[in-house]
Amino acid sequence: MKKLRWIVLSGASLLPLASAHAQDAPKEATVYSTEDIIVTARRRQESLQDVPQTVNAVTTEAIEKLNLQNFKDIQNVVPGLQLAGGVTGSDSKFSLRGVTFDTLAGSTSPTVQFYINEASADSNLVFQSMFDVGQIEVLRGPQGTLRGRSAPSGAITLTTKGADLSEVGGYVNMTGTTRGNINVNGAVGVPLIDGVLGIRLAGLVDHNELDSVTSVNNGADPFGKTEAMRASLRFEPTDTIGVSVMYQHMDAKYRSFQQVDGFSNPFPMLGLPAGGPVISGSDRLAVSDFSRNSKLKFDLVTANADWGFAGQKLSYVGGYSKQTLNTYTPQDPYNVFPGFDSYQAIAPAGNETWRHELRLASEERIAGIFDYTIGAYYEHQKGSAIGVVDPSTPLSNIGTLLSQKVISREVSFFGTVTAHITDRTELTGGARHIDIKQTASEPFDSVPGEGNSLCLTPSNFCLPGFAQTQPIKDTHWVWNASLSHRLSDDFLIYGNAGTSYRPPFSVVILSPLEVPGFQSASDLHFKPPEKSLGFEVGFKASFLDKRAHLNVAAFYQKFDNHNFLIEDIYFDDFAQGMVTRQDFTADANAIVKGIEADASFLITPRWNVSAGFSYAKGTVDNDYVPCNDSNFDGIPDNGVPTAADFAAAGVLVARCKSNQSISTAPRWTLSVQSEYSHPVSNSVDGFIRGLFNYYPENPYRNEGVVIDNYSLLNVYAGIRSPDNAWEISLYSKNALNTSQVLSRGQVAPVFGFIPVNYRPISYTPRREFGLNVRYSFGSR
Repeated sequence: MKKLRWIVLSGASLLPLASAHAQDAPKEATVYSTEDIIVTARRRQESLQDVPQTVNAVTTEAIEKLNLQNFKDIQNVVPGLQLAGGVTGSDSKFSLRGVTFDTLAGSTSPTVQFYINEASADSNLVFQSMFDVGQIEVLRGPQGTLRGRSAPSGAITLTTKGADLSEVGGYVNMTGTTRGNINVNGAVGVPLIDGVLGIRLAGLVDHNELDSVTSVNNGADPFGKTEAMRASLRFEPTDTIGVSVMYQHMDAKYRSFQQVDGFSNPFPMLGLPAGGPVISGSDRLAVSDFSRNSKLKFDLVTANADWGFAGQKLSYVGGYSKQTLNTYTPQDPYNVFPGFDSYQAIAPAGNETWRHELRLASEERIAGIFDYTIGAYYEHQKGSAIGVVDPSTPLSNIGTLLSQKVISREVSFFGTVTAHITDRTELTGGARHIDIKQTASEPFDSVPGEGNSLCLTPSNFCLPGFAQTQPIKDTHWVWNASLSHRLSDDFLIYGNAGTSYRPPFSVVILSPLEVPGFQSASDLHFKPPEKSLGFEVGFKASFLDKRAHLNVAAFYQKFDNHNFLIEDIYFDDFAQGMVTRQDFTADANAIVKGIEADASFLITPRWNVSAGFSYAKGTVDNDYVPCNDSNFDGIPDNGVPTAADFAAAGVLVARCKSNQSISTAPRWTLSVQSEYSHPVSNSVDGFIRGLFNYYPENPYRNEGVVIDNYSLLNVYAGIRSPDNAWEISLYSKNALNTSQVLSRGQVAPVFGFIPVNYRPISYTPRREFGLNVRYSFGSR
């Protein structure tokens, strides 16, 4: 409450400034506009309604009005998109168009590619707190012919605000909640040389309680603390040359606990007491003695340069990023051994990446018909990780030392040509040639004693381990084609087709996959390249003098060797000498199909409503994948196989022919937004707005578990200036206090040979009330 009171007092101090600013505002300012949203999905500025593919734009205005503080919050305004993770630096997970990608699957190439200021960026960097954002665009379907790296499901671009060359401007945005969460961010921009050189400085402090999960055996509170700064320069020495450079540094610290439900299972044979009480999921409790801790540091530089000459434009996009991650994860989340300190410590891990793109494009049509873009892309990344996995139980003195080094290089050449056949018809075709090289060295050692302490002194020793080096070299072509026709100024129909490619990779598995007398499981380690072919048809329509919009698209995509994570599969682990559970990366043929729609209506100049809908069905195409099949008859079941069962079947892991979902997200989602405002005086408007999301029943999140349907409602109310220069609002997120399971482990965990009756679980965020104060000036 003290933090919320501080926000209230700070907001009150801005009111005189806000009133003074508002007195100069026009009395009849138009609150909502019918102007088109401008996007850069095709690497040039154009109306969203002119782009022949599905694109969702999240504007600065939407981010501010809906108090979207973290990048993952954009899933609330983009139906069909789900984002999670970013806390440990290796736990990002996201779903789009019927496909879920999990960084734990091991692939270095995600199904959705992320960009900051047009430079490719790692999801762990992006999945953090946001500040001073210009616009976010979600591009759906196969990507890669025009921008960066190939991705089968889509691309998400984030553009930061740049410096203004002619006007001083900035803003401050402060939020406090009844949960003790604080978010303060702001920026100021100053022209250094009028019309030629400008600078913009921005900063962020974001302290929150994450998922609010505490442990009954640890008095520490969970937290997320993010602090960041950014500096941007804009240089325009002539009318034809423009250069923008941005540097950002971010520090993020997290402390969290694995939420569970169930009850403890004392083990009298070993004299083990109960590790915790009976817990239900709605209690939001954990039982681990120790917390999960992580520290993340990110440095990012982006550079964009354009030179226009002779009707052409030469453009450069550069990026440099450095990540340093330190994570400590307790190995006894169910507190089977009370008081036993066992960690997986990954410290340090990180990577450095350099990215460069050079492209030449037409600004004036050739022969009055053709536009073109040609270019080259280069990316070089060096990554490493050193870690120790302590003995998992006090009964063992064998830990594992982990060390990995990865060097990758990608070079590609691309080109696109658009033929404007008539004033209303255009045909576009493009292709990219990709050349990839990667070397990964993955040595492992078994360590006697307490993990890292024994390998850090010369007098101790490591048992003989093994090392794997997997050089990867591959080339591939991807292409895209689209045809669009405008039936009228307000109605566009289109169709497009495109391919995608993700390179081969190897998965770290700490157990031999070639065992005499057993069928080889080496395919679980090395994964072949993934290829896909997708189609989309749709229309984009505007009505009532552009007061209403309706965009609808249907899509179909076929995958060869689609890589996706399958959780909790029983495995005959020769390294441990017992049957354990493990997550595996499957590669299987798959099919995705669905439909997407978004609509908006400006009912009056002061009342708008918009809605979005997404349906996507992604399934394995009758192919074999790892499964839980205790009698090895090819049909999944809930039995628990023994080592003797595996030996009799002659396999290390069971396989079943499957049509299972390749996404953990529900098949469809619905999002609705609305806002109404009314003048309170000549200088103040009052408003109320809402954001509603509906999620249907979901049997795909965890095997054998059906997540019930639920909805989330956020409500905002307050006052602002007619020109939106300042705003003071009260809000409630999850206003209806919905408490719903989002995920729940189905297979009973086994810790060594000891059964456990706790299950991992996660819940919807708790209801919270907050106050937001925002003030902007000048160029903002």
